[in-house]
Amino acid sequence: RADVVRDMLGQIGEKHGVDPLLGLAVANAESAFNPNAVSSDGHFSKGLFQLLDSTAKHIMEKEGMEEEYTPFDPEQNADIGVRYLRYLHDLFNEETELPNNMITYPAANSSSLEKLAVAAFNAGEGRVASAQDRAARAGLDPREFENIEGYLPKTTQEYVQRVMAFKLDEEGATIGQFGDEL
Repeated sequence: RADVVRDMLGQIGEKHGVDPLLGLAVANAESAFNPNAVSSDGHFSKGLFQLLDSTAKHIMEKEGMEEEYTPFDPEQNADIGVRYLRYLHDLFNEETELPNNMITYPAANSSSLEKLAVAAFNAGEGRVASAQDRAARAGLDPREFENIEGYLPKTTQEYVQRVMAFKLDEEGATIGQFGDEL
């Protein structure tokens, strides 16, 4: 199952300009590559990327996707999940005003950008923007993920660490797989 998901996420990631290894790492952290997963936390997140129905439908509407949302269709769930990661990357790549009068600060570098997007995938962009605001008011650079991390819920801090560890594992597997060609 993981190999099929790897191939699919590679194609979807390239199509939407998201590092395929990041997509893989998020899917691994969210569902361990189980396309039929349903969260047990009461939020009823579903599928490979454990998307809330409201989030999936918002991204579909934003992206002009007209098909019906089917959360357990692995390809559709992955496509929406990766589009959501792209949206979050874009959101934290420049100063953006959110509907709740919060403002995102642009990430200082690609590593912080990736972590801000992953944190927002887990906790929501408003919570990450709020953490950036709190860091700025404390005199810290809110563009650096390490400076806002402490203002995020512990579960989100652990989630970002887990996703980054999975991504490192995937990078190692990819290098191992293609090592002779490099």
